[in-house]
Amino acid sequence: MILKQMAFKTALMSMTLLYLGTTQATAEEFPSNTSSPAMAEEPASLLPPPSEESASDSVSKRSDFWSSLSYGMVARELKADGKIVGSKDRKLMLSEGDTVYLVLSQELPPSQKEWVVFKKTKSVYHPKTGKFVGDLIEINGIVRITGKQDQTVIARVTHSKGPIEINDEIVSFETLRSPSPSPEGTSSGKNEALIVEVTEDQLNNAEHSIVYIDRGRRDGLLPGDQFQVIHGGQESGFPLPGERARLPKRTAGRLLILSTQEQTATARIIESSETLSKGDPLLYLPTE
Repeated sequence: MILKQMAFKTALMSMTLLYLGTTQATAEEFPSNTSSPAMAEEPASLLPPPSEESASDSVSKRSDFWSSLSYGMVARELKADGKIVGSKDRKLMLSEGDTVYLVLSQELPPSQKEWVVFKKTKSVYHPKTGKFVGDLIEINGIVRITGKQDQTVIARVTHSKGPIEINDEIVSFETLRSPSPSPEGTSSGKNEALIVEVTEDQLNNAEHSIVYIDRGRRDGLLPGDQFQVIHGGQESGFPLPGERARLPKRTAGRLLILSTQEQTATARIIESSETLSKGDPLLYLPTE
């Protein structure tokens, strides 16, 4: 278990350095006649000063988030805390450093200073059963409060992974962070799984690609768990008398679980000998 945790932390640190070192896309400037609320320059002291937080704590918190949850997720009933309704420079496409205006769905908690920016990109249905699994959630950045006027909160984009747009929704870190596995979760519930969605509708996925599977916290799944991707096993075209002949099963790749939701998990392909696709079956890899 210790070796497993060390390996997982090493993998997360590598992914964090990759994301934090990536140059962000430049926001596009649009004509000034685009819709955006007219706001005065934000006052300096409409909110209490942010709580003191050491630089190491801040970096650790952000590194932990971007190394796991920034790859998105498939989630059911993710409730937003509000949304972006405009920007200071009347931009429609926003990135790190831009000032944005937020409208919250409820009263601002005194301790709440940062939100994650997300959008629901599509509905996900199980490839085998056809049942609704959840919404594919794309994580695009982080915004931090700098002021408030009436019911509009003023914030600055402190990190952007992709283009942030007007009407993108926001949610707290705590909502997205995975709690402990469900008490009723059992190891037997995660023995087999299925890839239910991939990023950007890619037909062929290989090493480093992100995929989403149909097992989660309620099945006892944890970040750091691994699965084999299984190909083969389908019926052959020439059945033997009295029985169904099947092609041999083979291992086509391996997945590392990055984060878990109640019924789903986000994973990275860490090994692949063949292209992997939505609907591929998975077999849990137990650790010693």
